[in-house]
Amino acid sequence: MLYGDSYHLRSSASKGLVDVSAIATKFGGGGHKHAAGFSVPINKIQIKF
Repeated sequence: MLYGDSYHLRSSASKGLVDVSAIATKFGGGGHKHAAGFSVPINKIQIKF
C-alpha cells in the first residue's frame, strides 16, 4: 500500500507459527506476535525485498 509519495506500508499477520513482530522490528516497525507492521521508503524497497 502506498502512503503519500514516499512510503510503502506493510502489515503482516500470523496464525502462531511465525512471530511477525520480530520481522517488523527489523524494518523499524513493531506490533504483536500475531500482527505487526512497518513502512519502507519507496527508494529502498528493492534493496530490502
